Amino acid sequence: MRSRNRRKGIQASDATSGTRLQPQQTAFSQVLNALREEFHSAGRFDDANAKLDEISKLLFLKFHEEKRRVEGKAYRFSTQALQRLAESQFNDENALAKALGGLFEEIAKDPLYQNPDGTSVFGTYPRLNIQPTDDKFAAKVVELLNSTEPVRFYPDEKTRPREADFDVLNQAFGHFVRDLFRHTKEDAQYMTPPEAVTAMVDLAFSDIERNPDCLNRLLGKETAEPYIILDPTCGVGSFLIAALRRANDLIDAHVADPKACVQLKRRLRECLVWGQDKVDRMVRLAKLNLLLFGGNAASIVQGNSVLGASMLDELHGKVDLILTNPPFGAKFKLADLLRTGERQGYPMLRDCFAANGDTKSRGKAPGRTIASEIALLDRCLQLLRPGGRLLIVLPDNIVSAKGIYKKIRKWIDTKASVKAVIQLPSEAFAQAGTRTKTSIVYVQKEKPSQHTEKSYIFMAVCEDMGYKVVERIGTPTKLPRGRNELIDIVDSYSRGVTTTLASEAPYIVSIQEPAAVWIRRDSLLNGRWTPSFYSPRRLNAIEALHDLPSHSYQVLPLEHLADFVTRERPSKPASQEVRCISVLHVGEDGTINLRAVEKNKPQYPGRLCKEGDILFARINPRIQRVSVVPKLPYVTTCSSEFEILRARQGYSAHVIAALLRLPWVYDQIVSLTGGTSSSHNRIKDTELRQVLLPVPSSAEVLMALDTVLKQALTQRYEADDLLRRAQTSLDALLERDVNPSDAATP
Repeated sequence: MRSRNRRKGIQASDATSGTRLQPQQTAFSQVLNALREEFHSAGRFDDANAKLDEISKLLFLKFHEEKRRVEGKAYRFSTQALQRLAESQFNDENALAKALGGLFEEIAKDPLYQNPDGTSVFGTYPRLNIQPTDDKFAAKVVELLNSTEPVRFYPDEKTRPREADFDVLNQAFGHFVRDLFRHTKEDAQYMTPPEAVTAMVDLAFSDIERNPDCLNRLLGKETAEPYIILDPTCGVGSFLIAALRRANDLIDAHVADPKACVQLKRRLRECLVWGQDKVDRMVRLAKLNLLLFGGNAASIVQGNSVLGASMLDELHGKVDLILTNPPFGAKFKLADLLRTGERQGYPMLRDCFAANGDTKSRGKAPGRTIASEIALLDRCLQLLRPGGRLLIVLPDNIVSAKGIYKKIRKWIDTKASVKAVIQLPSEAFAQAGTRTKTSIVYVQKEKPSQHTEKSYIFMAVCEDMGYKVVERIGTPTKLPRGRNELIDIVDSYSRGVTTTLASEAPYIVSIQEPAAVWIRRDSLLNGRWTPSFYSPRRLNAIEALHDLPSHSYQVLPLEHLADFVTRERPSKPASQEVRCISVLHVGEDGTINLRAVEKNKPQYPGRLCKEGDILFARINPRIQRVSVVPKLPYVTTCSSEFEILRARQGYSAHVIAALLRLPWVYDQIVSLTGGTSSSHNRIKDTELRQVLLPVPSSAEVLMALDTVLKQALTQRYEADDLLRRAQTSLDALLERDVNPSDAATP
C-alpha cells in the first residue's frame, strides 16, 4: 500500500463572490424586450435578421447623435428633433419615419462607417427599412432607445474615450435572432454568453499580466513584434470587445502618461485586434460593435476560416491570443481540408486521421468527414506563435471521449500545454437553443519540454452562471437567477497559479464550491480532461481511503478485485423461458426484486447472467444499484445498462458489491459519471475499473463478511418468498369465499 502522506493535497481558502447583471444591462434588456414586441406587432419586416439589422442601424444612429451632443452639436435622435426635420424637409411634422430615414442616410455617409474598399459597414443598401408611413412605429422605437444609455461618452475623448458598458450587439442578437440558426449547423451563430466571454478573457489576461514579455509587447515596449489578438469565428465580435476592454485596463494600470496611454489604446484598437467570420451579416455586426467601442471596422473581415484562402493566412504563427467559440457539428471532407496546403495546414488532422501508421484512418481518409470544431482547433493551434494562448469553447467529446478524441488530446499534449479546463452547465447556450455539454479549454503553445508530468492543469466545474433560461410563449428567455460561479473559478485560477509552483502534491483543492482543483498531469485519469473527474468530492474520498490504517486495509482499484465480463457474455434472444433483470429491479440495499424479475419476460435480447455475477448499473449511478445474482430457477439475462463483473479468486462477490455501496466509493463513482443531462449520466467501464475500494487485509475478515452478507441476503429472499406465498394463499382464500361454486368444482 502507498504511503498515507502521498495523497495529501493542499487546501486553499474558499471564495463566495457573485454578481448579477449590471443595472444598465438589465435596463437595456428590458428595452430590447419592448422593441421586440413593437417590431412584432407594428413593424413590417420579413424575418428576425431584418429586425436585427434595423435595430443595429438605429443603435448607431443614436450612437452618432450622442457623440454629436458631447461635441456641443444638436441632438437629432428624439421625437421633437425629428418633428422639426420632418417639417423643414417634408412640410409635415408628423412624417417621422421619413425624417428618421433621411437622418440615417446622412450619417451613413460619414467616413467612420466606410470600409477600406469604399463600401458601407451597413451593407449594400445603407438605409432604414421602416416604411415611410410608419410614423407611430418610428416614434415608439426612438422613444424606447432614448430610455437607455448603453454607450457612455466623455467630453474629453483624448483621456476617456467612449465605450459600451457591455456587449450591446450580442445582447440584441440574443433577443432578435436566437431561434434563427438552430438547424443550420455550418452557419450556427450560438452567441457566447457574456458571462463566459468575460471569464475566458480574464483567464487569459491574468497570465498575460504576469508574463513580462507579453505585457511589454502589449504595452508597445517591443514594437518589432506587436501583440495580436484574434477571433477566427468572431460572430458579433464579443470576444474582441471584451479583450479590448481588458487590454485598456492593463494600459491604464501600467502607463502613467495620459498622452502615451491614449496612443497605445488607439494603436491597439486600430492595428492589433482581428476578427473573421464566414457570414456577411455577422461581419457587419462585428464591425459595428467594434465601432461602438471606438475601434477600427477594417480589422473585421469576411472569410472562411476552415477552407480556402483568407486573411488568416497572413497571421500563420504570429497570433498571441485567440479567443473563440467555433460552430459545432458542421462537416468538412478530410480530403478537402488536407488539400488546403502547407501554408494553412492541418497537421493534427494529418497525424490523427491520415497517418501512415493508422490503417483505420488511412482507409477512411478519402471519404471521411471532420467536425468543424476539430478543424478549427487545429487551425487555431497553427495560427499561434510560440507561447501564444488559445481559449476555446469545445463540446464534451473532445474533452472526454475515447477513440480518435483521445488521440487528438495526446497530439495536442505534444504541441501545447493544457492550462485549464472549465466545464460549463447545460444552461450556458440554452438561449441560443442548444443544451450541448461544453467546456472552456485553455491551452498555451509550447514545446513538451516546457511542461513536465508534474506540472498542473486547472480543472473546474461551473454549475451556475447566474441565469436560467425558460420558455416564454415558445421563446427561450434568459432570466437572472442564482450566482455566476465563473467569477469564483477565475479568481481561484488567478490565485492558484503561484501556489502550484512550489508544490509536488498530486492535486491541490482550490475551492470546494464551485469545484476547482489543480491536478498534476501524471494524475490524469485515462488521459481525459473531464473536470468533474477531479472534483474535491472524489479527491477527498480517495484521501480518506488512503488515511485508513495500512495494516488493516488495502486500497485497490476495482479491476484488481473483479473481471469485467460484460463483453464476453453472449446475447440471449427473448423467449418464454427467459427472464430479464432490469435496472429498476435492483434496490439501493443491494437486493433484487425477484418477484418482478419472474414476471418480466423480455421483448429484446439481453446479456446472459449467472449466479454469483455482480450487476452494476452504469446509468444514473447516483442511485446505487449494485447486486449479486442469486441462484434462480430460470435462464436469466440482464439489461445492457449493467456492467457484469465476476469476483476474482480470493475475493467475494458479496463483499465487493457491499464495498461499492460505501460512501467513499460512491463519491468516486458519482464524480466519474458523464452525460448530456442529469437524468442520463453514465459511468464508462474504463473509469469504473479505476474506482478505489478499501479491502480488509485479513482473509478471515473477508470470509466472515462474506458469510454474514450471504446469510442476510438468503434470509431476506426467503422472507420475501414467505410473504409472497402468504399473500398468494390469502388471495386464494378470498377468491374461494367470493366464488364458492368454483371451489366445489373438482
